[in-house]
Amino acid sequence: TLVRSKIWIVIAIVTTITALVVWVLTHFFIQPIYRVIEATQAIAEDCFDRKVEVKTQDELRLLADSVNVMSEKLRHSRETIAAYNRELEEKVRQRTEKLQLAYGELKVLDGMKDGFLSSISHEIRTPMTTGPLAACSSMR
Repeated sequence: TLVRSKIWIVIAIVTTITALVVWVLTHFFIQPIYRVIEATQAIAEDCFDRKVEVKTQDELRLLADSVNVMSEKLRHSRETIAAYNRELEEKVRQRTEKLQLAYGELKVLDGMKDGFLSSISHEIRTPMTTGPLAACSSMR
């Protein structure tokens, strides 16, 4: 029975040490990885405000810093692209207005051209009733 109680004590000590090691590994290694994963998922969903905070001074810190820099650059790029889009949309709107005005002027000029051609056509088809030739023909 003394041997059994010593075995149980050893099992308890090993279990406690194992639990402590698992907790340390989870707290210091796994949690920072999950923070990086959550931040990258947020970036994938166009949320650039999430920052990864890792308190370690190892490769995980470098990774977290890189993700934070990437997120900031993506946010800045998105803002720049949005500003360019607004600027281009304004230019398109202005040019569309100019084209619409020019089209209206062309329609007016087209109507004037049609009226002019109609008038010329009518004048060419209608014989002249006055003038020197008409006077000569009436003398005969």
